[in-house]
Amino acid sequence: MNKKNSLANLAIWYTVGNFMLKGINFFTLPLFTRLLSTSDYGVTAIYTTWSGMFAIFIGLGINGTIGSAKANLVDEEYSEYLSSTMFLSTISFLSILFIAIIFNKKLSIMLGLNSFLCIIMIIQSFFNFVISFMSAVYTFDKEPKKYLILSSITTIFNIIISILWINCLTIDKYLGKIYGGAIVIIVIGFILYLNILFKGKKLISKKYWIYCLPIAIPIIFHNLSHLILNQADRVMLQKWGNDSIVGIYSFTYNIGIILNVINMSINSAWVAWYFDALKENKIQDIEEKAKIYILIFTTITGMFLLVSPEVIKILAPMEYWDGITLLPLIIVGYYFVFLYTFAVNYEFYKKSTIFIALGTIIAAIINIF
Repeated sequence: MNKKNSLANLAIWYTVGNFMLKGINFFTLPLFTRLLSTSDYGVTAIYTTWSGMFAIFIGLGINGTIGSAKANLVDEEYSEYLSSTMFLSTISFLSILFIAIIFNKKLSIMLGLNSFLCIIMIIQSFFNFVISFMSAVYTFDKEPKKYLILSSITTIFNIIISILWINCLTIDKYLGKIYGGAIVIIVIGFILYLNILFKGKKLISKKYWIYCLPIAIPIIFHNLSHLILNQADRVMLQKWGNDSIVGIYSFTYNIGIILNVINMSINSAWVAWYFDALKENKIQDIEEKAKIYILIFTTITGMFLLVSPEVIKILAPMEYWDGITLLPLIIVGYYFVFLYTFAVNYEFYKKSTIFIALGTIIAAIINIF
């Protein structure tokens, strides 16, 4: 394997790069917890939850098919596949946006957001999907530099504009964070969207849509169930508690998610190498590297558990400290998410997305109860 595309090299790129990016987010947490009250923080968390849910339906799970397309299509077909499936998601987006405009008032009541925020949220959801789509393309094309440049621009501008906007407001400061993030996502997403369509040049393709949808549709249920696992608790806390409780809980989860950042960073490198290794039937090589992978991540998890309470005290004022007792459970939960990625990566390779969806749906139902 080319040294440039080796597993170790890719892992270093994704892990170090994502740590730099998440480090920016991480070290700005004290700033946002002081700029926003627990209630304001809670509203932004609810907005993010609903935005993630709409992105799943708008994107139709298509970004989950990119690895399979990369492995099975030649370069020219691959570019056409990307543009045609992106156009398919555009049809989904315009349909959902049209329905949202018609039933705007009912949607506003259901989501607990004002009418204008509901429309902004749906538009942002589509361009969030576009950015996720392009991130997946860079991952499977083994282009970590482009992946990190995209992530860097999105993260840094999101933080800067959000802070500036928050400081311009005297009330409803949560709007500064929401609008700041929305502007950045929409502008960057729109540029990427045009690039994908112009590069592939094919908009409507029955061939690629038939290839895509049987893989993608189960992924919708998988992603939705995954979102429920991670976000439904916030919605329930808002309905049965208040925005302040949601804010404390969401902040605590943002600390625990550091472990998931490590997992996703290494997995971005692992999955590209893993698909190639499976294709070449390098089973022994996979087993040896998997053992090392598990040992390293288990050690990292144990170390993170030890320091996590102090991290909360450093990053937030006392009004957020009630989340300390929840943090160990969140960290352990993310460790099991790490173990789950081994099985789910193989199912993605085999295009057995129905089994992926089934497992996540069962977990989500158990979580709700």
